[in-house]
Amino acid sequence: MSNPTAWLALWCTIIFSGISHARPFVVPNTEVLSLHSKATGAKYELLIALPSDYRKTKKFYPVVYMLNADYSFALVRNIVQHFVEREDLPPMILVAIAYPGASSSRQAYRMNRTRDYTPVYAPDGGYGAEYQKVSGGAARFRAFFSRELTPYIERRYRALAADRTIIGHSYGGLFAT
Repeated sequence: MSNPTAWLALWCTIIFSGISHARPFVVPNTEVLSLHSKATGAKYELLIALPSDYRKTKKFYPVVYMLNADYSFALVRNIVQHFVEREDLPPMILVAIAYPGASSSRQAYRMNRTRDYTPVYAPDGGYGAEYQKVSGGAARFRAFFSRELTPYIERRYRALAADRTIIGHSYGGLFAT
């Protein structure tokens, strides 16, 4: 082959023939559900991680509820799985409470967290006055959590009602406390 164009075409064919198309990564044994709250008036996305043996057994499992789901779900799920596989933690159901759109909108993230996780109205502090105007909704969020969310999870999954934990960071930690 003395034609440079033919060489280039052959080279491109060889190089690009091994490239595959990207596909999304799916976290195994997870589900996403939507739940609208009467107590808060807000819509929530529930990111659920089930134990790897969930579909094979009839066992009931402890539940860990996570706030700050937009960044904590995959991280906590992978750490828990790591320790469960090494028998350093029991298998458990993880339920992360997320806000639709918050993973791509910092404003939605801040507004929802301020509304749901703060116990009293405070005109300043936090993320700033724009967000503080919705502060103080923790009592409504607690009503959602206890009267709507946990009963919903316990009806839908084999969750141990007597073995619940809630974790959160920053405002999420304030609410959890």
